[in-house]
Amino acid sequence: MTPSPVKQKLLFAEVLRGTRFGNAFSEFGSKRAVDFETKFVDAGDHVIVNGRKFYSSGALLAHLVPIVALDDEGRAWYAIAERDAPGLTVVDDWSSFGQRTTLSGTVILDNVKVPKSHLVPGYKGYEVPTADGAIFQIIQVAVDTGIAQAAIDETVSFVRTKSRAWVDSGLENAWDDPYTIQAIGDLTLRLPRGAGTA
Repeated sequence: MTPSPVKQKLLFAEVLRGTRFGNAFSEFGSKRAVDFETKFVDAGDHVIVNGRKFYSSGALLAHLVPIVALDDEGRAWYAIAERDAPGLTVVDDWSSFGQRTTLSGTVILDNVKVPKSHLVPGYKGYEVPTADGAIFQIIQVAVDTGIAQAAIDETVSFVRTKSRAWVDSGLENAWDDPYTIQAIGDLTLRLPRGAGTA
């Protein structure tokens, strides 16, 4: 985001007060993730936002919900709405498969009023090349690597504490089975270096 110094002061103060921010960025049905149909119109000292979002991580438990919405020139802004603003509905319809605590449900925006003090020109952050894309990719790689390492660690723990040796292996312990060692070793070698060891 690229808020002005005045808006930075306002929003940073919210964070320091313990305000939780969710998000309402992604949309269904578009060809690319950056194609948005959610729009806002100018209404004097505030804007009115209409649209529908999904995969809105944290919105259900947020105090403020930043919404990506387009102005009449097609530029993307962050309209930061109160979670309990009239017309803002968060639907708890996230299946949670694999991400049990993200609460990434649907957000419906029906004539939601957002004060201009909470309107940030997101498009300005992308007028010149930035490292944002690379940074986001590095963060995602770190998350995926952590998940993979945890899965390997859980597998090793399971084999060491709960598995029995294959009946025809002639081995006393499951962790001595060369096929098990090979499979876990292969997964461990596929992890990026420095991710840890099983």
